[in-house]
Amino acid sequence: MGVSCSRCKKSLRVVDIAREGFIVYEGDHSSLPTLYSGVICTRCGKVECTNCRLGGMSRPCFWCGSKVEPAYDHALRRYRGTTAPVSRLMKNIGLLILLVLSALVVQRLVRPSRAPAMEGVAARLAEVNSMTDAEALAGVVQNGDEPDAVRIAAVRKIEDDALLEATARDEAAAPALREAAVQAVVGQTVLALLARDTDLDPYIREAAIKRLDAPDVLRTIVANDSEYENIQKAARERLRRVELK
Repeated sequence: MGVSCSRCKKSLRVVDIAREGFIVYEGDHSSLPTLYSGVICTRCGKVECTNCRLGGMSRPCFWCGSKVEPAYDHALRRYRGTTAPVSRLMKNIGLLILLVLSALVVQRLVRPSRAPAMEGVAARLAEVNSMTDAEALAGVVQNGDEPDAVRIAAVRKIEDDALLEATARDEAAAPALREAAVQAVVGQTVLALLARDTDLDPYIREAAIKRLDAPDVLRTIVANDSEYENIQKAARERLRRVELK
């Protein structure tokens, strides 16, 4: 039977065993088997000629890394036709794909509602940003069930200082919402009330001080608020800027 190398596709020559001194390990010694000039893999059944066997005849299979045997005719009959295994590279690629798919499935199971929730907030933000009705915007600001980001967007469009002051004083509201309310206040009277109120959280007072333009109020805070160093510092810095105007 003709035998070709699985790498170079060239036909393997038949070795004269008796003349070339080969030792026969298998088969009937009285009838020498046919030996081809190459090896065959005991696992994948691929044949490799001696010219392609760089690194020695005992080196593992070029394709799957398994044990090889001399290409005797009986070995060829035994191992040829064996289904070639998946290479290590293909196994690694398959494993990587499996891991990625598993991670995606886990992500969907662990956070199934995050994307819809985020889409809902984005849609609500777009809706609030398009609002022009003051009463509707006030309703959003006062609705504690609305997401903080949505309420903050509404606060920035409010022009009612009374509502903004009430929001800034609301201890149940998120700090970011209360600060946004202070930033939206227009009237200096409301800002002065917030800046001088020692019962308010310091960060609310400081936010009001940074927007206050009344030198007398700022001097009063500098003189009397010795208990709050940050408040005094903010008032001094604001007073210096006001006086430089």
